[in-house]
Amino acid sequence: MDIRGVINNAGIWQKKNQLDSIRQEEILSVINTNLTGLILLTRGLLPIIRKCNNPFVINISSRSGDSAQAGQSVYSATKYGVKGFTEVLREDLIDKGAPWAFSELLPLAKNFISIILQLILNYILKYITQY
Repeated sequence: MDIRGVINNAGIWQKKNQLDSIRQEEILSVINTNLTGLILLTRGLLPIIRKCNNPFVINISSRSGDSAQAGQSVYSATKYGVKGFTEVLREDLIDKGAPWAFSELLPLAKNFISIILQLILNYILKYITQY
């Protein structure tokens, strides 16, 4: 299998509610989709990605991973988690010359694919100029 990288973008949004009014099923669904799934997918693909030249991991987050918003306790927690996970992953892999790991905060956009392609190009250019 030839996989050079992974772009994690899965996510579901939690309706704006105070924590004590959010159903347990919704809490678990948001956490499992937005954070647990991202971590497990990345973990599963790392052995394959490490074997490729110029591998990468890009985890898409949101503004809620950078600044808290009222009524978004669970969603924000998962997006902060994506950011933290990505930062640790980058540190864990840097000494091994392994995958690049980046976290991006993206607004909702109609031209999502072109934004992703531009991000990848920017990181490649950034990587080339660093070395």
